[in-house]
Amino acid sequence: MKNWGLIKRIGNWIRKGQKSLPAGPDLELISKFSCVRDRDWPEIFVGRQSEIRMVEENCRFALDNCRNDRVTGGNIVLFSGAPGAGKTSLLGYFARTWQGETNPWIVEADWDCLENEADLVWQIGSRVLPKKVKSNDRSSAKSGQAGINIPGIGEIAVSGSAEKSPTKLNFDKLAEWIPKEQRNRPICLLIDEIQNVTKDCGKCLNKLHLGRHRLPIVIIGAGLADSGRKMERAMSPRLTAKNKRSLGALAPEEVHSYLKQMFDMCRIGYSFRNLKSVADEIAKRSEGWPQHVRTETAALFAELVRTRGRLESVNRKAVDRLAEDYRQDSYLERQSHEMRQRANLVARILKTMPDDGESMQRMVPRITEEAKKKDLSLCGLPPGMNSEDFLDHLIHRGILQLEKTNKLICPIPSLRTWLIGQEERGKSKASPAASKTRSGKRIRKQSRPAAAKKSAVSRKSNRRPKKDRGAER
Repeated sequence: MKNWGLIKRIGNWIRKGQKSLPAGPDLELISKFSCVRDRDWPEIFVGRQSEIRMVEENCRFALDNCRNDRVTGGNIVLFSGAPGAGKTSLLGYFARTWQGETNPWIVEADWDCLENEADLVWQIGSRVLPKKVKSNDRSSAKSGQAGINIPGIGEIAVSGSAEKSPTKLNFDKLAEWIPKEQRNRPICLLIDEIQNVTKDCGKCLNKLHLGRHRLPIVIIGAGLADSGRKMERAMSPRLTAKNKRSLGALAPEEVHSYLKQMFDMCRIGYSFRNLKSVADEIAKRSEGWPQHVRTETAALFAELVRTRGRLESVNRKAVDRLAEDYRQDSYLERQSHEMRQRANLVARILKTMPDDGESMQRMVPRITEEAKKKDLSLCGLPPGMNSEDFLDHLIHRGILQLEKTNKLICPIPSLRTWLIGQEERGKSKASPAASKTRSGKRIRKQSRPAAAKKSAVSRKSNRRPKKDRGAER
């Protein structure tokens, strides 16, 4: 390996001194990116610059307070949004980009770590003090059977032990382990699926939010649209309003940048005019929604596999059909059992909602009013749910999202259109017992059992032609 000078160019490793990249498209990469995989980090990250700046500001604020020996509270950043908004991708950006000694410490944790302060402190200590902390695995730490050996302090058990009478592991103890001169980097705690927090997480969240431990810890949480409400139900103090952000669609120029970088990385030849045409089409069809941008691109790359990377030979209609299949699958997965049971009610709620959104106060009586209608298209609320419960469920599933204007909207216009169309599709599938002719008379369909139809067909097929019977006579 000493003869190799590794230089990174658009995702490919080449020899030092090599003037150009290998000719032709990278079919292996094209084939890899043609597969749709859920919850994978994106190959190319674009956009979300204001969200990144917001996290950086919290890191600077926490570090500044820590250096001045002040409390470092209020540094809980929450990114929420519907499925496919790019929440996990944003956390992945911090995990991949912030590496090295000059960047913040990155600690990736599950949401259930917030239920056990000792478990969370163990994870932070294992990342920040890897040479000092010697412990058992995480499962042992969570069950309270592990000990942490710190030079000069001795063994600190996670939970009580009658034999050693150890000190309880908590944030104050972690602050003792990290000297002030070593608190020169923020500690970013990445927590995905944070909408699952329970009341048992409240104690740990309150300590992190108040920041009396004086450690530069910044919590970066990502979850569904109701994450903020669930976190505030578990916490005593409220989350800082400026640290909550709902993720939405990407701008057309961001989609253009994403596709250009994907083409460059896979060495796909293109002209500026052709690239703009394809990018504009993907931005329009996907409405800028990150999940749909990826599936549209995956459909395009699936066709590029067939054409061996020749963009000019791509069948656009085949790409559109495959992308539409991906989009329909995502909409079906978005529906819960309760939504499928009450598809007509969901359609009516979205149909009567203003295009610019509806307030939370008006949405509850709207749901109650629609659920009470006695026409054939509605059948009330799901069992065990009232109007507020059903509204929370729609927010949780990403059908509705609370915007900065304090109004609820459907974040994906095409999803709203598809859900509204559920009512019409349900009517078309219904088979009435009778149909009307143009004259208005009702004609009832005569139905026979399948066995009777089969016997009639068999008798007809066994019947000889008249001329044969005549010749036989």
